[in-house]
Amino acid sequence: MSARIWQLLALKRLYLKRMCGEHFTQLQEKMPQKTHSMTSIMNGCGDELDSLIASCSLCARSKLTTKRVSGFVNPRALICFITANPLVESTHNQLVFAPNKSATMLQNMITHVFKMSPQACSILSLLKCPVESTPHIDEVSMCLEFLHKQLECIAPKVIVLFGRECAQYILGQNLEGVRDFRDYGRILWHNNRSFLLTYSLGEIVRNPSLKPQVMQHLLVAKGVL
Repeated sequence: MSARIWQLLALKRLYLKRMCGEHFTQLQEKMPQKTHSMTSIMNGCGDELDSLIASCSLCARSKLTTKRVSGFVNPRALICFITANPLVESTHNQLVFAPNKSATMLQNMITHVFKMSPQACSILSLLKCPVESTPHIDEVSMCLEFLHKQLECIAPKVIVLFGRECAQYILGQNLEGVRDFRDYGRILWHNNRSFLLTYSLGEIVRNPSLKPQVMQHLLVAKGVL
C-alpha cells in the first residue's frame, strides 16, 4: 500500500509537468525507478524523504514559496505535536523554530508544561510549505501522504493535534470524536494510536482566554506519558 501511494504521487507529478508543456517521453525518463534509495523512502524516514518533500511542487501553495519544511522526526519520542502549518525545521540536527508567536508558544508548551526538550519530541505539520494561510483541501491532500509516512516512523504514546483542521484530515471528517468542542482534551483512539485534540496555536494567540482550557488539555496528554 505504501509503495502504491508513492507511485501515485510520482504519477501526479508527471501529469502536472505534462500540463506545463513537457512531453511524456521526457517525463518517462525522469520517472523515479525503484532503486535502493526509493525503497528506503518507502520503508522508513530519512534524508530521502526529506529530499522528496524539499522538491515537491504538486500544489498551488508550493508556487508561493521555494522553501519546504519537513519538521522534526524523533523515532524515540514519547509525544508528537502536529500543527497545520510548519513551525520547526531541523538543520544539522538542530531545531530551528519559526520566528512567530505560534512557534514560540509551542516551544514554551514543550519546555514548561511537559518539561521536555523540543529535541525529545516529534514536531510535524499537515503542510510542508511555510505559508501563513488557511489550508485548502487540495493542498493538504498533496502533503498528507508525507505526514503519514513520517508518522509510520514513530510510535509516540500520544499525538497532540492543534486545531480542528488537523483532526479533520488526520482522523477523518466522520470520526465521532471530533464533532463538537466537548471532545477537546480527550484521548481519541484511531488506527491503534492515541490522539489528543486541542485548539490551534493561532486560535490561542488570537484569544488568550483559551489558555486555561488548553493547559488542562495538555495535562491530559502529559498524563499518558
